Amino acid sequence: MKPDPVCRGDGRRGVPAALALLAALAVLAGCKPVEPPVEETLPRATLVERYNARAETIKSLWSRCHVEARVPKFDRQGRPIKGRYEAWPADGNFILRKPRDLFLEGRFFSDPVFGLHSNSEMYWFWVKPEASVEYHGRHDGPGAKRFPLRPDYLLDTLGVFPVTTDLSAFRRGDQYDVIQVMDVDVARPAPNKHPEQVAVRLSVRQEIFLERVHHDPMEVRLYDGEGEVLVVSRLEDYREVEGVRVPTRLVYRFVPADATFTLTLKDISLSKPLKDAAFARRPAPVAHTRDLDAEAESGLPAPPAAGLK
Repeated sequence: MKPDPVCRGDGRRGVPAALALLAALAVLAGCKPVEPPVEETLPRATLVERYNARAETIKSLWSRCHVEARVPKFDRQGRPIKGRYEAWPADGNFILRKPRDLFLEGRFFSDPVFGLHSNSEMYWFWVKPEASVEYHGRHDGPGAKRFPLRPDYLLDTLGVFPVTTDLSAFRRGDQYDVIQVMDVDVARPAPNKHPEQVAVRLSVRQEIFLERVHHDPMEVRLYDGEGEVLVVSRLEDYREVEGVRVPTRLVYRFVPADATFTLTLKDISLSKPLKDAAFARRPAPVAHTRDLDAEAESGLPAPPAAGLK
């Protein structure tokens, strides 16, 4: 299932009409009309430079957060039940430290509900309602492709990593400027073939949609090698934190899993000291654990797409 493209509208179609209405009301009330935001179209090089400068500035982030999670239900054979979902609200913390440290945990009335974590060596995801299971594995392990809600996907779609200028393309949409991050796949011939025949394949790995007022990343999409969407993030409600514009509402959609996480951040800090212990793996409050690397090596079937059974 493909996400709704940001260029086709993300709830902003009513913005011009709303601004016009506010301006009219302001005139009737004798107030100064509301000035619409001024857009500017910048050269590609300037946009990439600004994007990279902001990304380099953000080394870490600490926040409290409210999370609304929605994931599909599965039958006993691990198949998604059409139109059946689990949804749970939770309050917790969203903490990251580049490049791989992530702590996202949610609690409902002080009862732990789920956790999504990673550090320099491994990743793990656990969920307590009904499934009561934790999945874990190594970043470079054989189980990485079967991990349902990968923390590195969440980090990669936050818009905080600079892009390599010689491996990026660029296009202009009707409303957004889009940086395209490319993957290069070099396929070398077999030893008995002509060694000079090297096939080079370029594919889009990531797209970053920039609005044209502040040039903030508003949406980030991550693709697999075949061009299928893996994750779409919407980055909304920007506010200035310690001199840097930061989104305070994050909407993540894990597309194949059909799972959505909406994070509302508050009390954000970009400079709060973070201890290594915050990203260390500790026992999760669940009944079962699954080592995805061991399962991949043994040939066991992958977990369901949303990883909840």
